[in-house]
Amino acid sequence: AGGGGTGGDGAGGDGAGGAGAPTLTLSVRKGFPDLWGEGADHIRGGSVPGSVKFFVTSLDQGDEATFVAASGNAEAHYEGTLRGALLLEEPRHIIPRVSGNIDLTSTVSVSGASRGSFTYHGHLAPEGGLYVTNDRLLISSLDDAVIRFLRLRFGNAAALSADDALTIIRANRVCVDHSSLAWAADETFTVQTAVESTYVDIIAQNNILGQCRDGHNTGTLIGWTSEGDNAHGEVSWHNNVYVGVTHRTPNFAGDTEMYGRVFNNVAYDWQHRLTNVVGAPTVDVAYNYYRMGPASPSVPPSNYNQYQDLQGSRPYPPSIFTEGNIMPGVLTDDSADNQVLWSYFGSADPLPAALFRATRLPIDPLVGYEPTTAQAAYDRNVVSKEAGANRSTDGSGNAVVGHDSVDDAYLTAIAAGTDPRTDEADWVHPVVASSPAYPDANWNGLADSFEATHGITSADQVIREWDFGDFVMVNDAGYDAFEIYSAWVAGDFERLRP
Repeated sequence: AGGGGTGGDGAGGDGAGGAGAPTLTLSVRKGFPDLWGEGADHIRGGSVPGSVKFFVTSLDQGDEATFVAASGNAEAHYEGTLRGALLLEEPRHIIPRVSGNIDLTSTVSVSGASRGSFTYHGHLAPEGGLYVTNDRLLISSLDDAVIRFLRLRFGNAAALSADDALTIIRANRVCVDHSSLAWAADETFTVQTAVESTYVDIIAQNNILGQCRDGHNTGTLIGWTSEGDNAHGEVSWHNNVYVGVTHRTPNFAGDTEMYGRVFNNVAYDWQHRLTNVVGAPTVDVAYNYYRMGPASPSVPPSNYNQYQDLQGSRPYPPSIFTEGNIMPGVLTDDSADNQVLWSYFGSADPLPAALFRATRLPIDPLVGYEPTTAQAAYDRNVVSKEAGANRSTDGSGNAVVGHDSVDDAYLTAIAAGTDPRTDEADWVHPVVASSPAYPDANWNGLADSFEATHGITSADQVIREWDFGDFVMVNDAGYDAFEIYSAWVAGDFERLRP
């Protein structure tokens, strides 16, 4: 499968969409077809029985949520603000019908079991998308959330060592995909520290994680990093681009049953360290691309990957698998011994061989992420600009592909080897213009033109065979018509197709 999966979805033989048209077969139901990582088949987001559609129709930063009863051909649905959609206590698909800037004056805190089971379809917004600014998104104590194509940059109002752009705490079955996060003041995006917490089926993929404020310009913490612990769970972290952060790309902490797969990420222009393994987790840090930049033209070995020994509270070591990482100017042979990229925290002292495993963690044969080479990950996410919130829709409901000026500058700087950082005084949020939403006469989330092309009679309809012209998609996974439309706009089938 082109998205990096191990075989659950993939190419088949010739299809019926034209002479010799290849076939893509979807065989496993996930939060969306191009979701890859351990537990992806347990993540549903808003795709659960009784789910409603919530259309974001206002750029106001309040919590408006108005129920609209069915009338004529229009289905029952909610309308209101993004905050209102996130705080609704029902399973829901969140679909933007406006483009523009949402300027927050307070944190959007989505907390509690009743607010779980949602999917944010940011790519279905009109051209330009939604852009959330001036505060953060906090998701806590809930299960089953899918966030796609979120663009959120806090800004210089963020409080140092206090404010991430996106924080997930005590939540399970969560995926963040193709999102653009930056300009915070603690970490950019963190799976928050919490004693005695589980992190079951957390997946982050295809995101751009940009700089934070000077003084605490860090990327990601995963798990619990202090003396009290017992954090455990299953985390997949792949194809994310860290750009202009000084360290934590990411940090990974926990006890022996905290499992992590940190694959195919790109880190550019770091300064203090890359991945820091804390405590005693079981983690693979492999096939990542580490590129120095103007702020770090010759980072010393003590600032590569590190292990922070907490054996005073946990008298047992971590278990680390590492191979295939590339660091131009230091390590360019992806078959070379990667242990040279590791040292003890705060020193250049090498780690003993006993801390390393010779084989990586097993990968789920149906939904697990099968990594590519580090070079292929760099080419995909930086050169081809796959990472980040890079999709919205035109007035007919077709995909519009492209980054905003901030992400485009980040990716251009990485490719050119230039300074990716912007002075905090110049953190000016791009203004997103108002664009028309695609026609959706029955308020079911699908563009009318897509419904007409494919003969769709209901958003809940499960159609097995889809003709996309140059390929046929066979839907043996049971995705409904709305899920297929959302995945089509998101580019899932482009990445998966033969």
